Amino acid sequence: MSQRAITVGVFDGVHIGHQFLIDNLITIASNNSLTSLIINFELLENKHKDSIKQNPSVRRTSPCRGEASSWETQDPLLTFIKGELDKSFSFKLLTDQRTKEKKLRSLNTDEVLTIPLTQDFMNRSAVDFLEYLLNDLQMKILVVGDDFAFGKDRVGNINWLKEHSLMRSFELIVIPRLVVHEHIISSTFLRTLDPESRSKYQ
Repeated sequence: MSQRAITVGVFDGVHIGHQFLIDNLITIASNNSLTSLIINFELLENKHKDSIKQNPSVRRTSPCRGEASSWETQDPLLTFIKGELDKSFSFKLLTDQRTKEKKLRSLNTDEVLTIPLTQDFMNRSAVDFLEYLLNDLQMKILVVGDDFAFGKDRVGNINWLKEHSLMRSFELIVIPRLVVHEHIISSTFLRTLDPESRSKYQ
């Protein structure tokens, strides 16, 4: 099995901040003779439709021009890797799954692995997910942004990963977030923009 350099995320919008991170992943993998892998978490629309039926605080919306998704949710399970949602605690997707995956595959990494964010998966601990990366995917280098965390309750933050990288002999490389015109480029930032302004960052 190939040894890998891996990055992990939802990658909603596949904006220039994501592309900057993935460009670094490709370079790092090439320099270390590793296979580059993007782990892309899929937010499941059907699961959220079910939560809409059960939770009156979750609402379905009509799509706006330039927006691919038409639903938003306050589902706390999204905190598996997202952590801090918008201040309104609504979560509106910038791209649908098919568009996102197609764009990720166009970025010239060796592999893209899509993992559906089911409730069972999001209940996994940070230790369990790290074991999956190391044992099942043969991860040698983890490439992440400086705000990254994963696992239930976001236990697997940068400090946790630094500690475990020493114990488990993998390399952690933290890439600073991209800043353009004094704005940190993130999916949350893009959600505050109108579609025309947003397109400049995608």
